[in-house]
Order: sequence, then C-alpha cells, then structure tokens
Amino acid sequence: MMQADHQLQSKVLFLALLLLLMSFTCFLLFPDNYFRLQKQRLPHNAYVPQQVHISLGRDVSEMIVMWVTQHKTDTVVQYGKVSGELSLSVEGHDPVFYTFDPYVSGVIHTAVITGLQPSTTYYYKCGGLSGWSEEFSFTTAPKVGTFEVVIGTVGDMGTHSSSRRLAEVIKLHPELQMFWHVGDLSYADGKQPIWDVFGNMMQSVIASLPYMPLAGNHENANIERSFSPFALRYNMPLLTSYTGGDPERYYYSFDFGSVHFVNLDSEHDYAVGSAQYRWLETNLKAVDRKLTPWLVVGWHRPWYNSNWVHQGEAEKMRVALEELLYAHKVDLCVTGHVHAYERSHPVYKQEITPDGPVHITIGTGGTPEGLVNSWMRRPNWSVVRDASDWGFGRLQTFNATHAQWDFFHNDETIADSFMLVRQRPAH
Repeated sequence: MMQADHQLQSKVLFLALLLLLMSFTCFLLFPDNYFRLQKQRLPHNAYVPQQVHISLGRDVSEMIVMWVTQHKTDTVVQYGKVSGELSLSVEGHDPVFYTFDPYVSGVIHTAVITGLQPSTTYYYKCGGLSGWSEEFSFTTAPKVGTFEVVIGTVGDMGTHSSSRRLAEVIKLHPELQMFWHVGDLSYADGKQPIWDVFGNMMQSVIASLPYMPLAGNHENANIERSFSPFALRYNMPLLTSYTGGDPERYYYSFDFGSVHFVNLDSEHDYAVGSAQYRWLETNLKAVDRKLTPWLVVGWHRPWYNSNWVHQGEAEKMRVALEELLYAHKVDLCVTGHVHAYERSHPVYKQEITPDGPVHITIGTGGTPEGLVNSWMRRPNWSVVRDASDWGFGRLQTFNATHAQWDFFHNDETIADSFMLVRQRPAH
C-alpha cells in the first residue's frame, strides 16, 4: 500500500512539474501577451462567434462579414433594417482553418451580404443554430462620388494596454464611417494566439465600422507560409474572391464616397515592371477624378521619415513609385511602421512641391514596442513631428477641393489639424 501511495505521489508531482514547465514555456514564447492570453481564451461555448468584423465588398451594395468559432458550425448572417427584426439571411462560404504546429486556428467564417442600399444602417448577427453572436449594426458605404465622408486611420497597434485605450477612443467618434489600418495589426509575429486576442479586442470597433487593413512587416509570420494568417483572417475584396485561399497579391483599391483608396504592399516586389507596379499604373489611369476627386494611397513603410528609427528603409520603393504617384496627382499618402506621428508639406523627390502629395506617418496605434522620439535634424519638408502619445487620424472630405485632417491623441486632444487643399483641377 505504501509503495502504491508513493507511486501516486510521484505521478502527481510529475504532472505538476509538467504543467509548470508548459506555463513557463508559454511565458518565454510571448511574455508581453501571456497573461492577456490567459484571460481571453475562446468562449466557453465553442460555437458562439467571436472576432466579428466587417469589410467593404466590391461595391457599395456588398458587406463582408467574418468571424471565428472554436468548432465548425453554420455560416449564416441574419440581417435587416430594424433592430431585432432580422428577417433576411445569407449563407456564407465553406469555413476554413489553418495550422502552425502546435497551434490550430479557430474556424474562420466568411459571408457576403449583397443587395444593400448605400448610406443605410443595417442590423445583423452571425452564427447558426449552434450559437449566435450578439446583434451588431453597420452603415453601408455612401454612393460613390458622395462628399462629406469621414474616415479613421492608424498603423501599428498590437494588443498592448495603449492599443486597447485607442480602440476605446475610436468608439467615441460616431462620425467615423470606415476604419483604415496601414499595416501591423496584431504583432503576432508568428505567435498565432495573439491574432485571437487582437480580433476580440477590436470586435467592438470593427464589427460596426468597415475595416480595410493592408499588410505590414509584422503580418509576416516569419515562417514558410508567411502572410497567410493575415490573408485568411482579413479577406479583402478582389484578393481571394472570398474563398479563404492564399491571395496572389496583397494590394488592392476601393472607392469610398469621393475618395479612391489604393492600398499598396511595401513587403513584396514593387520594382518598376513588377506585377504590383503594372497593377498600380493601370489602377491610377482608370480613376475618374470627376467622380472620386480625392486620391489617397497607403502602404506601410514611410518614404518621408525624419526619425532615425527605420531611416531610409523605403528609399527603393520611393524611387520606384514616386514619379507614378506624382504623375497621377495623388493628394495624400499615409503610412505606419515608425512609431511616431509626422506630417510633411506637399513634397516630391524630397523637395517641397505645391502640387505634390502630403505624406503622413501614423504608426501610433499602441504597439508594445513603444513610441520612438529619435528625431533627426528637421528636413525642410517636415511640418509636424510628435512622439508624445498614441493616437489615430481622421480624414474628412467637404467637396472636390477641400478636406480636413486631424490627429487625435489617446487623451482625445487634437495634436495636429490642417486643411488639405487640392492644387490642381481634376482631369
């Protein structure tokens, strides 16, 4: 009997040591997020949707709805124009999942609502018989050509307390109609559970605001399949045809009211003659500036950066693409990557040029890597530099020639504000 008791005690001790070792290993793998991950596991009901978010479809009549469940279940969205009366429904595509041993993602669902009216509020919930989400609402994109649209934007978020605060600040701005993220979303860096933390953190914002992200360097999983976790979780229009497959490219464009947005990819080939360059040239030529007079381009790594951090990293991209953007009268360029805020004068080839685009760096989303205040001697093209607080940007168009830009700190103060005036008439 004593020998049996001793064997039992040895087994209990072994299991306790094993659990301690597993916890310590998790802490070593992602110390910044370990405790938050422990508090934000998947819902107890494995069929209840989480990480719900929406994105604009291929035109104003579509809205993409995506969510995650722990186990495979129905992919259905119920919706309608009256809260609580969701009489319309649409079934989604076959859900997908991915693995990065030992991680297995939840089941990723995608459904596309079609036949929507512009500038109209709809209510919806997603899931199926095994479990439904709470009810959310969204307002569809305005008819193309509509003025007075309001867009929020930021780069470089992560799941830090400062990025959580920023998400709360964004919710204090009901005037926002769309949220544009210029790269570095979750800072998972190959640690896949952090994607789940980020998705749940942002649900209260992007389940109602159409979310249009582009890829930054931290979307790279640092493994063979590279950017595929980002692509599978954030299925952008025209990239994967909503099938969840690996996209051939990470650049795309969309219209929102009077603005034509172009999301470029600074992480893959952009050289003159590359597939991305040819696509960009064709895309810019096709813009109808009478319908969408504002032309706004985003990518991740800034061309105009007077911070010592990441200095000169995007010079090859600038040399390859700047002439093309200038020739097509781009109004505004927005980037992230540098964890600070900076705004330029209208600039072209590193010189102040009245009809050049304004460049804004807004890597102020709350990244756990911290703000960077390592400024060089100020170049003549640099107007405002700020690394005192996190924050987001707001772009509002009034008509074909005037738009307002504001940069809000996390304490809700406006740290920068200016009127963007188009210098050249639309062709």
